[in-house]
Amino acid sequence: MADIFIVGDSMTRGYFGVPYVPLMATPCSHRGYDGATLSEIAVSAGRIYRGKSGTLVLAGGGNDLLSTYLRQAGHPGAEELTKVLPTDIEEWEEMTKRSIEPLSSQFSLVFTTLPIIGRKTLPLFNEMVDRFDEALRRIAEYFNAPVIDLGRAMRRVQAEIESEYFPPSASSLYEDAEIIHSDENGDLLLTRSRNLILTVDGIHLNRHGAAILAAEFDSFFSETLPVADTF
Repeated sequence: MADIFIVGDSMTRGYFGVPYVPLMATPCSHRGYDGATLSEIAVSAGRIYRGKSGTLVLAGGGNDLLSTYLRQAGHPGAEELTKVLPTDIEEWEEMTKRSIEPLSSQFSLVFTTLPIIGRKTLPLFNEMVDRFDEALRRIAEYFNAPVIDLGRAMRRVQAEIESEYFPPSASSLYEDAEIIHSDENGDLLLTRSRNLILTVDGIHLNRHGAAILAAEFDSFFSETLPVADTF
């Protein structure tokens, strides 16, 4: 199998939740950057894997979505959580394609949909999830690249339980990380306290969400990962 590289945002790094890469059976190199947009992920990938070749998964877009949603919703913490992005999604799409273009001759590119679950109480957020997923599919089509549908995999398991704990604040992210890294069951404690299922805060993964993503990556790369029936 050719070398596999996964570059993403905080979900790939896993500091604010549970990382999915250690649960994968597929051998790969990976990097995750907290708060990174898809363009920043692409630029980082070109830098850290300069001279390499193989399959590159660009597992991002969540921060692009959050930036757009938080600013349109007038959320007071938008500036501390997200980067400044174009407000027009078509402009964002073209800007992102230009950032990815230099990688297209070096790697076989793979994209992912957003592993983010919509919420009945936030129609604007749900609309943004759909629009960014559509844009990510268009970007993948532009590069003639496949898409791993992480969003569908998450929604397939998500129960009807809702939580208003969304979005996390900058300070709460680090408070959560302290709990997660100091207690072996910290991710589940946060999940249960907030009436969630697959995340610790509405965005970042708990162990169940991480297992789902790991299984999706392994399935895509024709590997089998035995995941216990923990749901």
